[in-house]
Amino acid sequence: MLKVLDVSVVEVIVSIFLMKCEDGRRSRTVSGLDSRRSNLRCCFIISSDFKLSPIRGPGCVLDDCCVLKGDRLLRQGSRRTGAMVLTPQSSKASPSSSRRSPCLEEAYEALKTLEILGVDRKSDLKSATCENVVILASPSSTLKDAFFALSVNGIMRCKSGEDVPKDIVSKLQAGVKDAKLLLDFYYSVRGLVLVKDQFSGNDISFGDAEAIFLSIKALSQSDGRWRYSSNNPESSSFASGLAFETLGGVISLAPSEIDQSLIQTLKTSILKLFDSIQKYDDGTFYFDGSEGPISTTASVIRGFTSFAAAESTRLNLAGDNIVGLAKFFLGVGIPGDAKDFFNQIDALACLED
Repeated sequence: MLKVLDVSVVEVIVSIFLMKCEDGRRSRTVSGLDSRRSNLRCCFIISSDFKLSPIRGPGCVLDDCCVLKGDRLLRQGSRRTGAMVLTPQSSKASPSSSRRSPCLEEAYEALKTLEILGVDRKSDLKSATCENVVILASPSSTLKDAFFALSVNGIMRCKSGEDVPKDIVSKLQAGVKDAKLLLDFYYSVRGLVLVKDQFSGNDISFGDAEAIFLSIKALSQSDGRWRYSSNNPESSSFASGLAFETLGGVISLAPSEIDQSLIQTLKTSILKLFDSIQKYDDGTFYFDGSEGPISTTASVIRGFTSFAAAESTRLNLAGDNIVGLAKFFLGVGIPGDAKDFFNQIDALACLED
């Protein structure tokens, strides 16, 4: 559970959201847009000419990797933006994992963004999209392919119940066992978390959870930043977010309780990372790095909120940190880059939850 020290923080964040909406333009949202995230809904106005194009079977893998199209996709107030959730990428190259993973990754980010905003257009996409999910969630897929196939499945519900491919579970479990790189740990562990959330009746335990925890923790630095591998001395805040998410997954999948001393070291690492947070005079906070401030800050937010959700004890963060991070994402407008837009919406959703 994430504990904010200042009791008025939630009210402050809500007031920030409402300030974005107080000009009365709520009525311009798409007909039928309905979401429990009413604050996000009124901050981001969806234009009436919103369009979708499905992931078209193998064509997505081979050719245009296209999910969503539309000029004037989003508006903020009266300001027009040409940002597309996904832009077509024409190519006649032969299939490869380098083509598959970006396609699924972009598909997930687009679908997740729409889900958060309360736009339900899954019926437009389900048949062709699910065809690709089944193809790419196969034993021959990479860990990244399997992870994003499961991520898309979590939204589209292509497969559910006990109908999970056994080979995928084995692949992810082997990925955890053999992992040396942070990203391999991330895709394997978070993939197993998705299996646990989406399917029933599957044994997804991975043996000694504390040994896995320590293997990931070995990539941490004293300043709260993390490395991608033991052979690479370079560390980043973005990698920290991935590590926190991964370790939150290890905790949730552990067959027994993780040693509390290990949990405490991770809490200390999270708090230490906040010592490097960037600040503006108006109280806006963000994390920076080579991936850019939006991606980096979103990664950290996903990380500490995932850890807080997995751990029964509380993670104590100062209220001004939470409000400052919310102000950062609410103050950047609508980014022109699809990934930045996803990170903005997803990070705000994490803070709202």
